[in-house]
Amino acid sequence: MIQRILSSKNFVACLLAAVMGMALYFKLPFPAENAFLQLMALQAPFVHEGLFYSYNHFLFTTPYIAYLIVLSGPYVFGLTLHKKIRVGELPPYPEATQIYHVDDFKLRTDAHDDHRDRQDPHEGGRSNPHGDLSQSERDWAFAKLALARGDDPEEVIRRIADYRGDEKDDPIYYARLTVMKTQAQLEKGSDGAQPETA
Repeated sequence: MIQRILSSKNFVACLLAAVMGMALYFKLPFPAENAFLQLMALQAPFVHEGLFYSYNHFLFTTPYIAYLIVLSGPYVFGLTLHKKIRVGELPPYPEATQIYHVDDFKLRTDAHDDHRDRQDPHEGGRSNPHGDLSQSERDWAFAKLALARGDDPEEVIRRIADYRGDEKDDPIYYARLTVMKTQAQLEKGSDGAQPETA
């Protein structure tokens, strides 16, 4: 019975507030005979009306808030304190079916990688003998992927410029040039090597 009452504490607080509000309405009515309030009714009738309705409104809402606070204590500590929390077992972790290596996580850029793989490391290209991408190649690959999936070119420029801000004298110019050349290459439908960047 008590649990049911506490579970519907909003309804109970509303009922008790209605009873208390009616008692206060008749016990402590609006002091209309007050000289200051009578003068206010003559000089500013709208303010007087607002004060009258606010006073009566608070006769009901103040007890409601008070009852709600009083009933919330037993609700929180009485109903939830003794509930037992049952801990279930986690499902077994799935067994790994494949072993990954460091090379599986390298940045790959479709035909651009084929060009890099075919390039002789001693020809003076941007790729080093170990086959790692230079930072300019990574910027180009990032721009290519971002533009291909429909990202806003200005946003791609901003991201590249933010990333390369400490390394380039004019990162905005560098980023804009990279994105413009990548856009031109994507529009041509060419999958050739990375364009020259500043």
